[in-house]
This record gives sequence, structure tokens and C-alpha cells, in this order.
Amino acid sequence: MSGMSGAWNDTDCKVNQRYICERSLCETGWLGYQDNCYYFSKIGERKSWYAARAYCREKNAHLAIIRDINERTWVESQLGHTGYWIGLTDMSGEGKWTWLDGTPLKKDLANWRRGEPNNRKGNEDCGEIAPGGWNDHSCRRRRGYICKRY
Repeated sequence: MSGMSGAWNDTDCKVNQRYICERSLCETGWLGYQDNCYYFSKIGERKSWYAARAYCREKNAHLAIIRDINERTWVESQLGHTGYWIGLTDMSGEGKWTWLDGTPLKKDLANWRRGEPNNRKGNEDCGEIAPGGWNDHSCRRRRGYICKRY
């Protein structure tokens, strides 16, 4: 690429040229999207919602908070065949879903499965994202998880 005009040109590979390197913002095992890095737990790497939240904090991250429909679409495109904990809970009041930072869940962002959230047995206060939609589960249940570093 010419420094003066910005135009591209092919040249002999043996010619010494200046060069530009690109470095990923995310460490190995993490995926980048926009200005954030995401860690999707691997198969067999399952934790309770509480343990997943603690693990993410140890990695200087948080359970994923999804901000908009584009991010939701990207996260959903990364899912395997299982559910993953995200930073969503209604512990502060049944049916009042909020993110870990206290931001309320926007109704147009939610992608609940049909019949969810249902607070089955009065004991489902943590949100998971899964193929086919979101679900509420008991926070003690062991699931995959998604950490997000801002």
C-alpha cells in the first residue's frame, strides 16, 4: 500500500517493505466482538451461576451482559448445543429481570423460549442463553457460562 496515496499494488515478495501488524485485543481462548472479549466455557466446563460469576471475576470479566440485538445475535451464533449462564437474574424481585450491573432487561432484547421465564418450583432466578431461546433456571444448576471483558 502506498503511503502517499493509500493505493494497493502487488510487488515482489523479496523486496523489503515497511509493514503493519494486527494484534488481537483478546487472549487465546477468548473471542472478540466489537470492543469486548468473550469466553465461552468448553464442553464439560460447567458451573453454578454463582461459581461462574466468581470465575469470570477472577479473569477480570463478568458474566455476559448483552446490550443490544446485534450483540445478542452474535452471541447466539457462537452457541453450541447447550445453555450458558449470562449475567441476568431476577433475585431482587420475581419477574424483574436485571443484569448484574443493575440495568433492567429491555423487553425487546429478551429472547425467552415459549413459556419462559416460568420460575418452575419457585426456584429459578438465573438466566441462561441457549439454542432456541433464553430460559430461567435454578442458580445452583451446573451449566456452561459466558464471561465478557469490557
